[in-house]
Amino acid sequence: MKIIKEGKSQPSRDTPVRFTCKTCGCEFLAEKGEYDTYVNFKDLRTTCSTYCPNCKSWVETDRINTEGDDIMQRMG
Repeated sequence: MKIIKEGKSQPSRDTPVRFTCKTCGCEFLAEKGEYDTYVNFKDLRTTCSTYCPNCKSWVETDRINTEGDDIMQRMG
């Protein structure tokens, strides 16, 4: 396969995804397997979803909203 025009690079599927709960304000990182991923066909964006570990509300975020290993190291 030949790439005609290179697009934006996508984050690795192993990269933790950052979520912010709109109900309680909790911010947390979820590892692969702790969240579900689906394509929103309305705007063709990849969305990740999980439950807030604090209040158990349903939380969604765009796949682009990811953090790398450096934030995991800072968290301890």
